[in-house]
Amino acid sequence: MLQDNTISAERLAEELKVSKRTILRDIDTLKKQERINRIESITRGYWKVTNEDEEI
Repeated sequence: MLQDNTISAERLAEELKVSKRTILRDIDTLKKQERINRIESITRGYWKVTNEDEEI
């Protein structure tokens, strides 16, 4: 998400060789921790990563 803030969950799953469900669960966790936020719409928006200098 730091290199491509428009990347989809499906693409992340392919690149990381995990299921899309795993990515969605991880995204949900990161959102609850306020580590990432979705800006604008789900189809045309982008990810904003916060606290990127902290360890995940």
